[in-house]
Amino acid sequence: MRSQCLQLVRRSPSKAVTDIPIPKRSTHEIALRPQLAPTLSPPHQREEAGELQRRIHVASVEELRDLIQLELPNFDEHHAVSSLERLASVHVDVMDESSDRLFKALLQRLHSGEMETSTLARLGAAAVSFSQGEVVNAVSARATEQAAEFGNRELVILARAMALAGEEGAVAALVNGAAPRAAALGARALVRLAWASATVRWQNPALDQILEEASLRSDRLRPLAMSNLLWSMASLRNGNPHALRSLLPHVVHRCRDLSPQGLATGLWSLAALRPQGKTVARPGWMEEDAILRMSAQAMRKIEDFSPEDLGALARATAVFASAHTRGGDFLPLAEAVLSEATKDMARLQSLSPRQLQRLLGSMARWRCRDQDSLEQLAGEVKRKASQLNTHEAAAIIWASAALQVSSMLVPVLSARVAELVESHPKADSAFTAVAGLLWAAALPAKAGSVEIGCLSIDPKFLSLLGSFATISAAEAPTYQLSGVAVAGARLRLPTTGILRTVLLEIISRAERSSLEAQDCALAAHGFATLGLGREGMLLEILSRNFLQRAGRPVEGSDTARDWSDMVEASMRSGDGDGVRGHFEVEVMAVYEDSVVVPLLQHLKAIASRQPSLEPSLRSLEHFAATLALPGLGAHVTRQVLQRTALREEVPEETWASARRAVKARLWATSSVRNAWLAYRLSVAFAGESGEDELQEVSEEPGRLVGAGEAGHAEQLPGLLRPLALPGVSAAGRHAEHQAVLAVVRTLRVMEQRLRRAGRRSRAVRAQTAQTDKSLKPPFSGFHVSGMVQIYGFGSAPSLSFLAVLAQLQRHFPSLLLNIDFDDDVARMPKPYPFD
Repeated sequence: MRSQCLQLVRRSPSKAVTDIPIPKRSTHEIALRPQLAPTLSPPHQREEAGELQRRIHVASVEELRDLIQLELPNFDEHHAVSSLERLASVHVDVMDESSDRLFKALLQRLHSGEMETSTLARLGAAAVSFSQGEVVNAVSARATEQAAEFGNRELVILARAMALAGEEGAVAALVNGAAPRAAALGARALVRLAWASATVRWQNPALDQILEEASLRSDRLRPLAMSNLLWSMASLRNGNPHALRSLLPHVVHRCRDLSPQGLATGLWSLAALRPQGKTVARPGWMEEDAILRMSAQAMRKIEDFSPEDLGALARATAVFASAHTRGGDFLPLAEAVLSEATKDMARLQSLSPRQLQRLLGSMARWRCRDQDSLEQLAGEVKRKASQLNTHEAAAIIWASAALQVSSMLVPVLSARVAELVESHPKADSAFTAVAGLLWAAALPAKAGSVEIGCLSIDPKFLSLLGSFATISAAEAPTYQLSGVAVAGARLRLPTTGILRTVLLEIISRAERSSLEAQDCALAAHGFATLGLGREGMLLEILSRNFLQRAGRPVEGSDTARDWSDMVEASMRSGDGDGVRGHFEVEVMAVYEDSVVVPLLQHLKAIASRQPSLEPSLRSLEHFAATLALPGLGAHVTRQVLQRTALREEVPEETWASARRAVKARLWATSSVRNAWLAYRLSVAFAGESGEDELQEVSEEPGRLVGAGEAGHAEQLPGLLRPLALPGVSAAGRHAEHQAVLAVVRTLRVMEQRLRRAGRRSRAVRAQTAQTDKSLKPPFSGFHVSGMVQIYGFGSAPSLSFLAVLAQLQRHFPSLLLNIDFDDDVARMPKPYPFD
């Protein structure tokens, strides 16, 4: 019979199985192997079982189904599992009548308790291939009970199958059973056990034994197995130092043999194994050696990377670049990844939404400024917006905000987020997506622009804002909650829906003192701008949380700005129905003593007639740098100007005409870097009789002054000098400062005209000569008077502007200054890092 079968197989494998006669079986036969049917072949017909097994292996799909229909009563458990494996091997993993009969027979055999462990392992793998939940559960339960009874090969097969099915309990039992005999397992088997544990995210001390034993045999592993072992350790965040010390030298030695997938997996794994937190410890030299060598190989093979591998490589590169890994400038690798991803339209179109999310997120972390590539990726996101899920949309929104390309994506992403949230409001990333979209829309379209994204948000999204109250914010990070408050203030959103949800969540967390100081300050300022500062004792609760978190005395990076926001929120909200709460009063008192009073002293010293001005300016610069404080809030700034007599109190109607006149021009320029300037100036020389001998008058009814460009004059030596402030670049080019410079330049021109006109005047000549001899400052002997009106658009001015006004008062004490400015809507800090 065996020779007949072999001859037929050699001649025509597809027809051989149909030509073999099926022998009839007697009812008195007893099987040597476990059977599915009540009767099987007798021992002397053992060859018949092997022949049936060969027919299963060489049969086509249709022939195998016919064979199952005819011979199933004669199948033993090995024949049945082999049939399922054969069907799975030709990708017939959809249940049909034949597969269903096999699984039912095997499940009956399994419940009888007589199934061999080798068959059980194979059955588990087949059940996972066919997605047979009932069989998988039964196999998982049996594997958990009898884990120690499996042989080495069966144990590894079953562990892999249970990991693919997500059966953590079964995987844990199998790995615990394998740990005592780890020394007897092969290197590849150990790697597969580690992979199974990582797939179900199961951590246990027994796993360390598996990892260490596998790494000791790294010289026997293939390159892909080494990268899989690294991936397992990274997925479990198990940076076993003994395992890494044994594994990494072999990774370095064979990194040239790693495939693109192996390189991407290895680099991602080493990035994931880096210590997390604010203080990142440097890895050892072996890790960095492996990172640099694999990075070099990745650049050489970058064209062979799949989109999935490019995404993993981009994420790893972002981690290494932001952590300043020793000896490595990862910009070339980052540029190689970006260039490969955007090299042509075919490559761009091959990127899935998930890969686009990873690329943009990584670019945000390494602060990419390749505008062309950013626009290409943003364009691809727009084309695939309908394919985004909630998590991908949320991550892309936050990344685009950090990369300053959110204005391109807000219209399409807002429409997509509206669809996703409307259909799945309970999705885990729903709040993150909505919060990120509001944040991105609140950002200016470009630096200094008044054109925020509210007008470009999809109308459906805006109409749904009121119904977004059903979105849960309980799991949202605190920075997202404060970000929604800030965005709501800037966009002037209605105080319903998501804003009400965020308000209640912030109050709940502040009562538990779980908000950071900056989050307290941003939320207070945002909700105060919206008129909700007194809602539910919000400011009092935030003030208590803030006092517990903020440093006192006021010092350190960003701390003073947080205090300014808290005080600004309190002043903007007023006293409410009664007296401010105890904690709110304490915040204002600390700020008064630590910031306002010292600032007043500095400004008065600058405005005084002391011989030297420079020490006072440097003292104020040191004060601002110590507090990391570039400016105050609008209400506090007005109060400081009033208390130092740098600002005359004028009615609000004074600026009404300025706003009307400037509105059209301001919005046409799409810039908030403007100031309104009007003045009436008089420069006169008083003769010996006390009467004005010569006088020059200049009047400006009102004009718009823009911010200075690079190269513009920022100071007038001996008259005006801006301050060097933390977080403020080129304060001398700000529009308000340029307006003051314009006033002083006008006065100097008027003075020069008087000097030329008075050359025939003996008194003027004498005074000029006396001025030259005594080296008195400019305008000495001249009386300057008049009125200057300056209105700053967009936000409150910086401390540098206050110092410039003090210098102006020092030189021209008779000038009346009418100063005002827009209120700060809310401070927009940089977006937080994200994955």
